[in-house]
Amino acid sequence: MEKSVSLYSELRPEEIHAFLKETVIKNRKSPWIRGGLDDIKPGAYPVEVMQFTNKYGLEKDVLDIVGEEVTGNKPYELYKLAFGLKNCVLIQNNDQQILVVDSHMFALPFLAHQFNIGALLKGANMLHIDDHPDLGTCDLKIANFKNRTDSQTIEDLYNKTSPGTWLYNPLIVPGLIDYTRWQWKHLEGPSQKWKTYRMTNQYGKLETTSDFLLKPTILDIDIDFIRPAEQGSSRILKEKIQELIKIGKNSKCVILAISPAYMNRDRGIEYSKEIVSGLLNKKG
Repeated sequence: MEKSVSLYSELRPEEIHAFLKETVIKNRKSPWIRGGLDDIKPGAYPVEVMQFTNKYGLEKDVLDIVGEEVTGNKPYELYKLAFGLKNCVLIQNNDQQILVVDSHMFALPFLAHQFNIGALLKGANMLHIDDHPDLGTCDLKIANFKNRTDSQTIEDLYNKTSPGTWLYNPLIVPGLIDYTRWQWKHLEGPSQKWKTYRMTNQYGKLETTSDFLLKPTILDIDIDFIRPAEQGSSRILKEKIQELIKIGKNSKCVILAISPAYMNRDRGIEYSKEIVSGLLNKKG
């Protein structure tokens, strides 16, 4: 079992949720700290959870994790608690801001702050590179983050949103982020192809497009889009990272999420630091 993952099978969902929220508030003085490349380091506490169930049969990765602990058809629920960063880190790179987060929802208070102070203007465009669209719904608005303490902001994130719901209602519906592109690979293996969609403010509607944003105001990358096959190929991985650096140097804000519930945390940190290092060295 990799060190960034723990399993709790005896806790109910509400207990898991409360545990995560209390643990993060206890260990983080703020949603992010200002720092540099060396401040992107692993933390010693969980930040995300993924639930597994045998309602539709055992998932292969669950079998790999629990081994002989699960047998037969006995109903079970397992919660994969993923350890993240020591802190989310905001790096100033001349006129560009780079934010590295673990749970993707920590991008929301940062973007809310940028819109609230006028650093980002309504109608900003975003290139969202992710294995998931993050188009679930939540009740948060960016105004909710005004005049909130750091602990209240973190509490809002865990109470009212999630890594899959932070983007749509707070940012796309009110038009703060427009002309959004979600890009992902929809096929595995040698036939992998990039597919690009335009996110709209009509819930559930994605429009296929060939229009790829080369100079997005906001470049939002979830590192989980890098597939295991690519991680095993140094050539493909290097090309992918160089491509992201090239796009990112034209962006006002770059967000990198390592999403430790969905991929190996240490690899996520490694790839994020490579991208940040490239942006710091090649920004021009």
